[in-house]
Amino acid sequence: MFFPRLSASLDYLMPVPALLFLGAAGVLDRISKAAGYGVAAVGVLLAVAVSFHGPAAQFDTISRASAVIGVTILVIAFARKKAPRHSDLAIVRRGFLIFAAFILFDNIAGTLSMKWISVEPLGFVVFLGSLGYVTARRTVQREQQLNDIQNELRCTANPAVDSAG
Repeated sequence: MFFPRLSASLDYLMPVPALLFLGAAGVLDRISKAAGYGVAAVGVLLAVAVSFHGPAAQFDTISRASAVIGVTILVIAFARKKAPRHSDLAIVRRGFLIFAAFILFDNIAGTLSMKWISVEPLGFVVFLGSLGYVTARRTVQREQQLNDIQNELRCTANPAVDSAG
């Protein structure tokens, strides 16, 4: 009895870390932040309700509906942000939009009682991949900048190295 309730409660709490991450990343505007807090609040209330009542189909329906509304607002907010075509924000945006499409698909299909293989985890992997790519690219760029600075300092400290090569 305890573990099914705990598992269902944790499922409903998933929007909370997502909200914290997106807020810390600075990608939420005022409207999407309010929507995120709303979805997180619904999740917390559902987690508490499941803890006392146990899992119920109505709770899943409420959770799916709030996820669809919240993700739709986030997609609109992300799509409105201007970013150069190949910037880090553009890459993260593409990863997030793929993840959002998979979230919407899973939640709408679940609401319509359509039995599909869950694709939301695959969308999360794509989003994590986009974040990893941006992180790796920034790390390589910073490493190159550090090497350039070290070479410049080496040349100014030893002028013979500068004239030789």
